[in-house]
Amino acid sequence: MKNISFKTDIIIIIRVLLIILCGATCIPRIGHATQNDNKKFYYFNPDSSQSNLVRLKQEMERFLQKNAFTLTFQPFAKYHDFHREMMKTSPAFVFLPEWYFRQNKKNGLQPLLQPVRKGQATYHKVLLTAKDSQLTLQGLRNKTLAMTTMGNNAPDVLDRIIFNQFKITANALNIITTPKDSDALFALAMRQVDVALVSENNLQKIGEINPHILQIVHPLAKSQPIPLPILCVGNVGVPGEKVMKLKKKFLEATHSDDSADLMEMLQVDAWHNYSR
Repeated sequence: MKNISFKTDIIIIIRVLLIILCGATCIPRIGHATQNDNKKFYYFNPDSSQSNLVRLKQEMERFLQKNAFTLTFQPFAKYHDFHREMMKTSPAFVFLPEWYFRQNKKNGLQPLLQPVRKGQATYHKVLLTAKDSQLTLQGLRNKTLAMTTMGNNAPDVLDRIIFNQFKITANALNIITTPKDSDALFALAMRQVDVALVSENNLQKIGEINPHILQIVHPLAKSQPIPLPILCVGNVGVPGEKVMKLKKKFLEATHSDDSADLMEMLQVDAWHNYSR
């Protein structure tokens, strides 16, 4: 009876190990994708002034279908939603902030194309306070800063692009994130925060719509150049011919009148091969 019990225990252990091994091979890993994942195209760009994501989705899917791509375009408004889906599945393609690529490039992301706007592949952010505020850069400790998200490593990114040059650390401020630059500006205008960090381009656009906003804010500092969001291949399983085809169609879109609306919504004037 002892021998039979011992053999039974061994069989049970082997079965458990097989189940564990089988389960491990069935769990999707970051950088690998199923066939369904390779039909997805994600978009996330919190610094864009484009707020009509429904229209962007329609225009992008029209572009994709016209060029015979079986891709579902999914734009995200919130960082947490985007990051959660990126951790669950690896899409075929993804348009995302360069800082997100830096923070997650080990997860199989492969830069493909770099956008250009007004002849530049970079943009700047401006640190603003109220016009009548006496606040200085040296007095930012414990003050509240409103800005669009820069991910889980936001303090490091902020130090690199703006605060290091003034010998300030982002951790000395209380940072709140907003969906868009317009929300950060509104919070500053309502005196809900002490400072706001917004895209220089968005500040100009908002100022054209509401000139009063430019009269009630005061710039404290300007960031170093920040790379524009980039188009990436989302996982290593995307067929090479599919990558090259999409790349070719995006490069051609620069000179296509039919793609003008899409390019405007993406805030892109042209595409270049990624070269960093």
